[in-house]
Amino acid sequence: MNSGETTWHGFAVAIASRLRAEVEVLRATSDEVRRPASRPAYSVLDTTRLSGILGRRMPTWQDALGRYLEVPCES
Repeated sequence: MNSGETTWHGFAVAIASRLRAEVEVLRATSDEVRRPASRPAYSVLDTTRLSGILGRRMPTWQDALGRYLEVPCES
């Protein structure tokens, strides 16, 4: 879990940017994507309680993404 918030589109854009991928990431609303269950228009995981238990702030999702993408993939 990390702090901050973004959309799935924002997450995909950040990944493409970090990888320097020259791709267009298209935006789609939840209504445009077929899913077995309906999704709320706005839903964000709150990490306040976990941060309180641990006694420290969670790193941002951007920081975690950067660290994750630095590790080489194994095949």
